[in-house]
Amino acid sequence: MTGEQMLLRVVVFQDGDAWIAQCLDYDICAQGPNLDAVRKRFNVVMAAEIDESSRRNGAPLSGIGPAPQWLQDKWQEPESTFSTKRTFLVMGYAAISYEMALAA
Repeated sequence: MTGEQMLLRVVVFQDGDAWIAQCLDYDICAQGPNLDAVRKRFNVVMAAEIDESSRRNGAPLSGIGPAPQWLQDKWQEPESTFSTKRTFLVMGYAAISYEMALAA
């Protein structure tokens, strides 16, 4: 899949005192005490998952299934979207990017 571009969806929501960033297309998430921390932690987790899945399975994010349906449903009515996208340049891929949406 050389030159492929992927745009992933990530919902962010509060659970008690923690903020959760959950990728919907692949079951990958991070947790933090505030929005800035969860965004930074998600970047680290996503980079690690891209590297590990590439090493183990031969392609970025291969072998990782989608998030559960109840999380998918959060994407339908986001409160707002973040103005920035994060892009990872991956060998064999043009880019893996994600867009975050704040869910209720």
